[in-house]
Order: sequence, then C-alpha cells, then structure tokens
Amino acid sequence: MMNTKKHNKQFRLVSLELSKDTAPYIRKILQPGTYRFEQDSNEYISDYAEYMADKMYGRKISIHVIVGKNGSGKTSLLDIIYRLINNFSYYLMRSLKHTQSSGKLSFVHDIYAKLEYSVDGEQWCLESKGTDLALYSQGGAGYRVGKGDVREWEVYEMVNDADAEKVREVMKHFFYTIVTNYSFNSFLSTDYSSELTEAFNGPSWIDNLFHKNDGYRTPIVLNPYRDKGLLDVQQETDFAVSRTIAILLQFQNSKQPIQFIDGYSLHSVTYKFEATPFWRKFVKYLSSRDKNVRGVAGNKFDDLNQKKTDAVVYSKFKRAFDDQSTYANWILKILRISPDSNNQVQFTSCCYLVYKIFSILGNYPVYDKYSYFGDLSFCFKRMSQSQKEKKANTLILKNAIKELTQEDNSHITYKLRLTLKFLRGPFAKSFPNSSQAQFELSEYLQIDKCNNVEQIMEALPITLFKPTIILRRNAKENEQNIFVPFTALSSGEKLFTYTLGTIVYHILNLKSVDSHRIHYRNFNIVMDELEMCFHPEMQRQFVNKLVSMIQRLKLNQHCQFNLMLVTHSPFILSDVTDTKIMYLKDGKDVSDTITVNPFGTNINNVLSQNFFLGETGFVGDIAYKNITSLVDFLMNSEKDVYKGWNLQLAEYFIDNIIGDDVIKHFLSELLMQKKNNVKRYSF
Repeated sequence: MMNTKKHNKQFRLVSLELSKDTAPYIRKILQPGTYRFEQDSNEYISDYAEYMADKMYGRKISIHVIVGKNGSGKTSLLDIIYRLINNFSYYLMRSLKHTQSSGKLSFVHDIYAKLEYSVDGEQWCLESKGTDLALYSQGGAGYRVGKGDVREWEVYEMVNDADAEKVREVMKHFFYTIVTNYSFNSFLSTDYSSELTEAFNGPSWIDNLFHKNDGYRTPIVLNPYRDKGLLDVQQETDFAVSRTIAILLQFQNSKQPIQFIDGYSLHSVTYKFEATPFWRKFVKYLSSRDKNVRGVAGNKFDDLNQKKTDAVVYSKFKRAFDDQSTYANWILKILRISPDSNNQVQFTSCCYLVYKIFSILGNYPVYDKYSYFGDLSFCFKRMSQSQKEKKANTLILKNAIKELTQEDNSHITYKLRLTLKFLRGPFAKSFPNSSQAQFELSEYLQIDKCNNVEQIMEALPITLFKPTIILRRNAKENEQNIFVPFTALSSGEKLFTYTLGTIVYHILNLKSVDSHRIHYRNFNIVMDELEMCFHPEMQRQFVNKLVSMIQRLKLNQHCQFNLMLVTHSPFILSDVTDTKIMYLKDGKDVSDTITVNPFGTNINNVLSQNFFLGETGFVGDIAYKNITSLVDFLMNSEKDVYKGWNLQLAEYFIDNIIGDDVIKHFLSELLMQKKNNVKRYSF
C-alpha cells in the first residue's frame, strides 16, 4: 500500500470558535477562544491513516471525545452547538407549517460563535453573529439568515423563511444531531429560563428540541423526551422495548451471531393484547363531551373507572362503524376492511386504524393540507348532509388516505402500515373474543425472511400488543440455562440498551425519509454522561459495542457518522486516538498540554493525567487525608499523640485498613522508626 495523501471525505466536527461577545450567561465558564474536536485538523489524510481509522471504527465512522472535570464547561460547550442549530433552523424554516404537537422554535439572542465541520471533503462553517447566521463553505458557497446586518455575508444567498425545496437544498450541506443524556439534571427548562428568546411567554427554546412530530425537519433531537424537564421513565421504557427486540433479533440472526447485551441472548418474546393505553388516548377528548367519561381525564384511573371508560369509547366506535354516514365507516370501506364486533382484537385494531389516520393528519406538518381532518372528533363524526360538501370532503380524505397508505413509507406511517398488514392478514381473525389473547413472536414473524433491522421492524406486531422479552443467560459448561425477563436486568444493562436503541430508532426514522422531503444522511451522535450506571467492564466495551452495532445493522452503508462522546471514563478514553480528544479545564481547551496518548494506555496513567486528578492522584480524599495525617504523626518525634493518632491506632490502621502493599510497607517502616525513636526520612 502506497502511503499517499488525499482529501479526507469523512464527515466530522472540527472545532467551535467562541467570541467574547457571546453573553456571559450563555458562555458560563467557557473562555473566548477555539475549542478543537480534532487536534490534527488537516484536511488531507494518508492511506495508512484512513485504513487504520476504518479498521478500528469502521467505514464512514468518525469518533471524538470531550473530557474534563465536573464544571469544566463540557455541557456549556455542547449547549452552544445546540443553540446554533436551533437558531439557524428558526429563521430557515420559520415559514414551514407547524402543528401544535410538532413544536415551534424560539430564537436565542447574544450568540457569537462559529462551528466548523467537514463533509464530503469540504470544510463548512455555521456561524452566528447575534441576530444573523451564515452557513458557508471554504469554496465560496453559502447561505445566510437573520436580520441581514452582517455586510461580509451579503455575498451569500438570503434564505429566511425558505420553502421546503430550498430547505432541502441547504440541508444537503448540513447534518442531523441526535443527543442522548439520561441524567435527571440535564435539559431542565428552568436552567435556560434566563436566556433572551423570541418566545417571551412561551416554553424555553430547549423544550421544542424534544419534538420529532415535525417529520425530522429541524436537524436536532434531544433524548430522552422531557415535558418541561420531566422525564417519564415508564414511557421511555415502553418505547425502548420494540427497538430492543428488533436489534436483538438482527444480532441473533446475523451470519456470525453476537450478543447485543453482554452475557445474554434472546430466548423468546411473548405478545399480549393490551388495549387500555389506546382507549386512554380518548379520555381527555371525551371528558368534556361525555358524562360517563367526565372526571377521569388524565392518569387518575382506578380499575372501575378504567373499565367504564374503555366500554364508553368501545361503544362509540361501534356506533360509528355501524352508521353508514360516518367518516369511520367510510374509511374502512375505502380500505376494504370489515370490523368484527365479535372479535375484540380485530375490532380494536380497526378503531386504532381510524384513529391513526386522523392523528397523523393533525400532528405532522407534512400533511398540513389535510389538517382539517386532524381532530379525534372525526373518529365518530357524521359526514355533512350536503351532498356537495360531502363529496368535496370525501375526495380530500380519499387523497389523504392514498398518500398515507400507498405513497408514504416513512416513520410517520410506520404504525399505520403495521396495522393494515395485521388486519389484512390471517392473524387478526385467529383470536378468540378475549382481551387475554397472546402469542409468541416466532408464530407471527418469519425471521429468516428479514435481511436487516428495517425489515424486522416492518414485520413486528402492532402496538396494541404489549411484548414481554425473555433472555437466556449464557450458561457455563455443565450448567443449566437460566431465563431472565428483560425487566429484571440491572439499571446499567437497561440503560445500555435504551441508549443504543434510541440511536437506532432515530437513524432508521431518518433513513426512511425520502429525497422528496427534507432529509439527512450525515449524523452527529452526541452521547453525554454516557457511562452513567455502567460498570467499568461495560465502559471498557462500550465504544466497540457502539461501532459494532452501527456496522452490524449496516447503518453506515449509505450514511456517515460523527460520534461525540462526553465522558469521565478512562476506559472509553483508552479506545480513542489522542488527536480526537478535547480536554477541557476551567473553561479552556488545554489539549495541547496533555502528553499522554491514552489509546491502549494503562488506565492508571490515563487517570493520573488525562482526567486532571492533581497531586492526590487516584486515591480517594478520605484515604489521602488519613494517610497524610498519619505520616505527619509518624514523622513527629516530639509527640506520642498527634492529630488523633497514637502508636496502637497507627499499627491497627496500617495492618488492617491500608490495602496497597507499597504504602503499607513505607508506613510500617515509619512506625518502626517512631517506636525506636530513630532518625526519620522523608516519605
């Protein structure tokens, strides 16, 4: 192999330049200056370097790490990147249709910063100067948004309030950021309430970055979802299960099966019919319209109210399906589906199908032209008696249904597709009239016909069935198999699957958006506080597990990844080359002062220098304080009792408490010298 140099076409973040003009309440501890994600930002790469990068992390995968003590500025740095993306999207997409569920962005003032990144071998910058922003390349192409007060940017095209076609053009040069941070103290709205934004009486700017009902237009999503800072752990768990099933199946079904969760393999998945969560979607709507439901809105359910509410919603759907003049009846006829009220599973699935159609039309801006039908009332509503109005409405709705069921294969219609497949297949008719209907996944899904994780996701049962995952713990020789429910895993094991499952979920959704819509193929994956709840062994394996997952699921075939890991773990740091690490200390990038290359380095050396542990090294403060005070006592020839120590206590401490043999030896020597009252030597 010739070690020639060529353009580095890998997508990667290069640096963030922060101006002193950025408001102090936004900069926080960060000092003005340049923060480099890549210490070697040369746009050329040798054949050897490219080969080794591909060998270690996989093709089209770049990896960077940010390291620093608590309070060094890591989160503040990332938040500035999020604000830049938010602000550019605010002006660029302001005229695009928004729904209440998709959220509306708010502009954040007083940011003066520049983010540099590289894509397809070309350097690009997203720069903010107060109320103006520009996205431009070294080659001269560029776009600008904002008030238009920056004269040097007048050569770039103004794209305020762009239409969808122009947004697609601009975003071809940008990337999508997926952020995960499971810390309960992160992304709290109140932490950002002091920032000056356009939404003076609305939510914090950060609240609207959790919403993805915009069809993945705004190029950032924060995870897990928080409602005004509140995290619904049970909801996140429910969301994670189907993603976990698909990944487990794909890993197990590959030519060389490997474990997704270390020490476990998938044994079985059982699905049980559970309609109550679906019926609850109507409680808030019906509570103001039906006296039988009024008073039980929200989550204050007991068994009696729950059954009563389920029955009310069920009967309303039955009347709507039986009435030839309702939209629900008309939709099922158009789709050639006949509801069977004697089959609870099939009938409820028909209800869900009708609900999902109207829900999509009301929640997603891409279907804004059909937003008239985006209300749950249409599930039960009769058509107009005016033939002219009826004909016009049914024609519009017919076009909407055609788009939803025949033309849209994106994440938006995913659950709708599953439901139609279920209702049109033989499985829906095979259940007895019982709410206890259940089945094994192996009865429903032919895994050998699925070539990738996307096909597995498309073949899973509908959302009305709740899955229970049973794992097989890997047994040692001559040991019996042990079967463990997924719910019995440790918090660290669950968090591992949730984190990676969330990333896969968003990437698959983003891949499903076709080129006729705003879509992305460069992904910036930010994982903050990623080692939270992880045992050191899981930390040691994490980087390899992450890149292996991307490769195993073939996500990097047509997409590029920049993995941004924010960590306190020396094990994660030891898997990354030194040119890809940013070291923060007291709000400054001090990477050029670090002399230890952590890749493959002994963890003790990584800890001592790369994590700024200072003169105490990696001994805990209580141990350090007691050992140094004991040394002071042993070195003092004048006193037999000093700093709470005496000879008997010192001997006990050395023999029974100290764990390190070297320290134990030196302390024993000092103790012997004190007993013999001989000349001391320096410790």
